[in-house]
Amino acid sequence: MALDSAARPGGFDETLFDNPLMRVRLDTVLDSIPIGQDVDARIPTVSGVLCIDDIPFTVTRNEINQLLPRSARVPSECPIHIIMERTTCKTIKCYVEFRTPEDARYVYHRILNTFETKDVTSGYPVGPRIGSRAIDISISDQDTLQKSLFPLAKYIRWTQGIPVLTEIPENERWSIGFKDFLTDEEMFCMRRAAENPGRTLYANKARQRTYECMISTLYKFPWFATELYTLHERNKVFETLCAMTKKLADVLNGSVPILGLDILLLGELVRAGLHCPAFSPRMKWHLAIVANDRVAQAAMSAGFHRDFPFESLTLPTRGDPTTLFNYANLIARADTTNILPEGLVNLHEGQDVSSMYGAKLFRWDKNKAKEMKFGETIRRERELLRTLVCRGWAGVPPTPTPGRPGVQERKSIFHDPARSYLNRDWRQPEDHAAARRRVCPPGAWRALGDGDATSHRRNNTAW
Repeated sequence: MALDSAARPGGFDETLFDNPLMRVRLDTVLDSIPIGQDVDARIPTVSGVLCIDDIPFTVTRNEINQLLPRSARVPSECPIHIIMERTTCKTIKCYVEFRTPEDARYVYHRILNTFETKDVTSGYPVGPRIGSRAIDISISDQDTLQKSLFPLAKYIRWTQGIPVLTEIPENERWSIGFKDFLTDEEMFCMRRAAENPGRTLYANKARQRTYECMISTLYKFPWFATELYTLHERNKVFETLCAMTKKLADVLNGSVPILGLDILLLGELVRAGLHCPAFSPRMKWHLAIVANDRVAQAAMSAGFHRDFPFESLTLPTRGDPTTLFNYANLIARADTTNILPEGLVNLHEGQDVSSMYGAKLFRWDKNKAKEMKFGETIRRERELLRTLVCRGWAGVPPTPTPGRPGVQERKSIFHDPARSYLNRDWRQPEDHAAARRRVCPPGAWRALGDGDATSHRRNNTAW
């Protein structure tokens, strides 16, 4: 399969396409790039929802869980969402997710039948309660849940959990329309409530509520709708998450225990951030460092995650380290002259850094991050990635093919380009010496040259 002229990325040597053998090999390399994005795969599921209203301000998720029968079938990740007004930290209501709508209806009737007993004095049914507080339970849906979690998302209609942009009515033409799902004020108030809960009355009554709201936000945010939120909004969510994680970790390390804050809450908060599909590998590595989570750090690679150069792209959950190492080597060899899109800068330009990807750390300008949608940044960084791979491929010196005089083939670093990177879990620990022998077998450095071998050993000591 050959690349036509319209599909070729810019910034590479056109002579690569003179040899039919080289044309096929380069196409294979470009089609097998393991670096990409994962937000499109996180579409919402059609699940049942129960709404619990008139709940106490200090209600906990354990109390909500005790209200449900043991046979309730709930999702494994964050089924209980206690809605909080982010600016005041006031508890509003609670939503509980179930695997199917039938499960939600079953639990609804089961709770009503359980609390059908009548009061001795009045003779009226007692109804469901949490403690001494009478509550109101009703069957809801995903659209109502999403609207309650993101109340300031104007001119958005939720359809089975998917946000749909609507037109501005004629009597509201003065409005600027939809802007963000989460405002900067909401993120600032959540961070302030976590760091200084005494300034907010409701946050001081239920210290865990702010962290629970952040967990629900990370799981239910429509990350798949990349054309509706900006890179700036993603960055603000991550900055708020890191600040809250650091504060919670410092509180747990203190000598005075606080009701509602425990190690389980910290683990849920970190796990929600690590499972977020919009965060880059570098962000997830930084979050694990802030939380001092040794398990999360062991599950990631310092070379692949800590030094990841892109801001919107991500690595595969399961991949072959050989393939990832080879593409990182191509990126490290590539030159970034005249190929960076407008607004994207290389913070490591001209620096001598120890990184598997070379002197490359791409970041978008703050003003550009506020203007560009997240989907546009993904497309531009993906185009830049293909250009870097082509330039790095052009820099690999050709070697003679045995038995075929006059035919040259660039096979110095790609020993098996057709090998799938989904065959094994590369995050599992292994012997580093054996990994280096497998990634770079004896004789591979001769094809790269002594200078490249020396620079590789210098830049990848951490890996």
